[in-house]
Amino acid sequence: MPRAAGEPHKVIAVCLPFVYAKRPKGNLIAFDTRQQQLVRLDRDNGRSLWKQMGKTTKKKTK
Repeated sequence: MPRAAGEPHKVIAVCLPFVYAKRPKGNLIAFDTRQQQLVRLDRDNGRSLWKQMGKTTKKKTK
């Protein structure tokens, strides 16, 4: 397991070897699966975490 877990992203599209995802702040990013290690969160945990991260980023931008 890597030491730095990173931040969760919401997958928008997959065109291997690339995965296009949305950051909690709203901007898009492309991951090259040949250079990055990706993991999948449980659906319920992922939704809960995404909602919490959205709330914290909205507070920071105000």
